[in-house]
Amino acid sequence: MNNFYYPTQNRLFCTTNTGKTQGEEDFGQKETISVTFVNKDGEEKLIKVPIGMSMLEAAHQNNIELEGACEGSLACSTCHVIVTDAEYYNKLEEPTDEENDMLDLAFGLTET
Repeated sequence: MNNFYYPTQNRLFCTTNTGKTQGEEDFGQKETISVTFVNKDGEEKLIKVPIGMSMLEAAHQNNIELEGACEGSLACSTCHVIVTDAEYYNKLEEPTDEENDMLDLAFGLTET
């Protein structure tokens, strides 16, 4: 069974000293989820993504072409995601009015 799970951009922040510079995240020990990227031709690529990593970062680290015109600052809709599993979708926070306005500009928008 293939679940397509495309979470919104998330960042992990920590107040303890991990020995990393600001902005660096340690995904080596994190739990992962399976994510299927579907390109414009319908070709699917299944990858494992650490929980907390943005889909833009995951795509770029796995040689998946994803523009991210705003470089992941959530100021555009080029890397919006579609969650096809209702159980996962219902776990997400409701989009803000600003997010809904941005999504109105997205290609291929769905209810989820």
